[in-house]
Amino acid sequence: MSAWYTTGRGASLTLVGLAAAVLGVVLARWDLATLGALALAVVLAARALPGRTVPLAPTTTADPARTGDAAAHTDVEAPTAAAADADADRRPAPTITLGGSTGGRHVGLLRLPGPTRVRVTVAGYRPAAALLAPGEVRLSFRSVHTGVLPTFRVDYAEVASGLRERGPATLKAPPLIVQPRVLPLDELPLPGQLLGLTGEHTSRRRGEGEDLRDIATYAPGDRLRSIDWRVTARRGTTDPRLPTQLYVRRTHAMAEAVVMLVLDSRDDVSPDISSWAGGTETVPHKVTSIDVARTAVASLASAYIGQGDRVGLADLATRRRAVTPGAGPRHLARLRFALALAKPEGEPARLFRAPQITSGALVVLVSTLLDDGAASAAADWAALGHRVVVIDVLPELSMRGLTKPEMVAARVVLAERETRVSVLERSGIPVVAWRRASTSTGAAEQLRALSRVPA
Repeated sequence: MSAWYTTGRGASLTLVGLAAAVLGVVLARWDLATLGALALAVVLAARALPGRTVPLAPTTTADPARTGDAAAHTDVEAPTAAAADADADRRPAPTITLGGSTGGRHVGLLRLPGPTRVRVTVAGYRPAAALLAPGEVRLSFRSVHTGVLPTFRVDYAEVASGLRERGPATLKAPPLIVQPRVLPLDELPLPGQLLGLTGEHTSRRRGEGEDLRDIATYAPGDRLRSIDWRVTARRGTTDPRLPTQLYVRRTHAMAEAVVMLVLDSRDDVSPDISSWAGGTETVPHKVTSIDVARTAVASLASAYIGQGDRVGLADLATRRRAVTPGAGPRHLARLRFALALAKPEGEPARLFRAPQITSGALVVLVSTLLDDGAASAAADWAALGHRVVVIDVLPELSMRGLTKPEMVAARVVLAERETRVSVLERSGIPVVAWRRASTSTGAAEQLRALSRVPA
C-alpha cells in the first residue's frame, strides 16, 4: 500500500505561507506575516480534519466531429463524507467490470470505495477526468466496430482530504468481443451439385422428394406407395389373360447445399483513404472494411444455415485450419465467434495457394480485392469446378485531405482494383457489392438475381 502524500496544491500553499511569514518578519510587514500564518494554519487544519469531496462532472474534451459521441459519462451516487487517513488505509482498491453492450454503446462499472480522482481513457477518444465520490460510476462509449475492442483504462488517485492523495494507479478493463450483426437475406445462390440424402433443395438425382421426375413401370425395389393407380388404370391392359402392368411416380431427391464462406481479413481499410498508409487514426464512428466483411459473412451464414444447408468458414489471412461445414444454431454461434476474432495480422501476406475447399461446395469469397491474391484464388476455385461468388466489401471512399501525389496513388490502386473486378466478371464469376454494415438491401437484390441463374 503506497503512503499518503500532500498534493501539489497543499505543498504550494505551504511554501507560499512560509515565504510570506519570513518576508513579513524581515521587512517588518506584519500584514504579510499574518497572511503567511493564516496560509500555514489552513494547511495544518486540512491535514488534521477529514475532508469532504464534491462530485464533479467529468471534463470531456472529445471532438464530436472526429469521434462522434462523448468519450465517457458518469452517473454518480450522492456524496458521502471522506474517511480519515487511518480509515482510508483500510479501503479496498477500486475495481472495474464490463456491464454489457446495447446498440453499439458499451458500458463499464467503476466501483470506488472512497473519494477518488480519475482519468478515463478509451482508444480513439480523448480522456475524461473527474473528482468522484464513493459509489458505483457508470462509464460508457459508443463504437460501430466489431471484433475485439479495447475498453476502459482508468488512472486514479485516492483522496483522503482536500490536500492529501495516494497513488497514482491504473485499472484496465478486459477487452470486449463484439460479434457482427446478422442482416436478413432471403433467396441465395446454390452450388451446381447438391449433397446429402435430405435437405431443403430439389436435386437432379432420383429419390424421395416432392417434385415429379417421370413415370416408369414398376420395378423390384420400388415402394408400393409410389404406385400411381390412375396411370396404371389408364395404361393397363383390358385383356384378362395378361397381367396388369403397374406404373410408379418417380421424384427428384431432396438434398442440402454445402457453402464455404472465405473471409479475406488480410487488410482492414477505412473509408478515408488518407488513413490507409497510417497517416491518420481510424475513428470509432466510421465502419471499416473488416466490419462490413464480418457482417456480410455472418448474414450469409445465418441465411444458409436457416434453410438447412451446411456452412464452413476459411480465412485467407491465417494458416489455421478452416471451420468445417456444419449446420444448426450452435454451429452458427461458433462461426460468429470466429468472425469476431478474425483480424489483419501485420502486413497483408502474399497468397501462394488457395485454401482447399470441399468438393461440390459453393464458394463465397468476401474481400476488398485490393490485391491479386483474392482474385487469383477465386479463379483457381472456378477452374476446379466450384461455383464462386465474390462479395466486394470495400466501403464507400472519401479522398478528402489527400495531397496530389496521394491522389494519384489512390487512383492507380482503385483502377487496378476495377480491372480485377472486370476480369472476374468476364470469366463468369459474379461480383456483388456490399458497401455498408448497416444494410444489405443492394447486396440482397443481387444475390436474389443470382439465385435464379442456374449453376
